[in-house]
Amino acid sequence: MRYYNLLKDYVECSNVLYDKVINLSNEIILFKPSIEGAWSIKEHIIHIVDSEINNFIRWKSIIAQPGSKCFVIEENEWTKNLKYEQEDIKDYLDVLKLLRKITFNYLLNVDEAEWNKNYFIHEYDGTTFCGCWSCFASPYSQPQNVSYL
Repeated sequence: MRYYNLLKDYVECSNVLYDKVINLSNEIILFKPSIEGAWSIKEHIIHIVDSEINNFIRWKSIIAQPGSKCFVIEENEWTKNLKYEQEDIKDYLDVLKLLRKITFNYLLNVDEAEWNKNYFIHEYDGTTFCGCWSCFASPYSQPQNVSYL
């Protein structure tokens, strides 16, 4: 399978992130640089998980309802209005690992020809994303991109 390594990295990234973050102190997790609009590590993690939930629905939509419009998150509004600082980061890390495991197990059995067959429309900017692989084209999908923590 051509996409096997991509899927494997996708799952591994959630494990790397979990291992890097789970034992950090609250002081470090909640720290925000003195830059206007800066986010804490916790806000970034919860944003990643919110995005992951959205991508989970996107790849399912690509398969179940090709050509459908996808839901779009306005990240700064979500972070501000949902009060991420009050959330339990471990719960979010657990959700990330579970969603990626479910995605891996499901997509591993999808015929590779199907990966590029269908699409969804990103209503926010009108972009058309082709194939399930577009849901994994994120910097959060690669283990090396979380290793700086």
